[in-house]
Amino acid sequence: MPEKIDILIKNGSVIEPDKKTICKKDIAIRDGYVVDYDKTINYEIKDEINAEGYYVSPGWVDSHVHIFKEGTEPGFDADLNLIPMGITAAIDGGSSGAGNWPVFKRTVVDNSYLNIFYSVNVSTSGQIT
Repeated sequence: MPEKIDILIKNGSVIEPDKKTICKKDIAIRDGYVVDYDKTINYEIKDEINAEGYYVSPGWVDSHVHIFKEGTEPGFDADLNLIPMGITAAIDGGSSGAGNWPVFKRTVVDNSYLNIFYSVNVSTSGQIT
């Protein structure tokens, strides 16, 4: 019985920061994790993406955002706006303060697919405008 792969990303220029290289290769994903892929093995592949002409990279970190949507004027929906750009983690630069932090944590941080880190603003109400 062949091994299963959920997604095979083929022919991409893969950025490998730990090796400081960019090389053409295929990447296999199973259960949300990158797994070893050997072209000589027969796999059952659920979905395949041809990344020819594209770069494939690990997730990026946005180190300064304001994502307290509906809590601050500059706030926006983190998942909707950042994930499509390859961002997998973000650091909120103090949108909430001590007074509204519990709402920010409950409605934004705890409900996001992104890994969200944050600062708490010195103002009790955070960055309102």
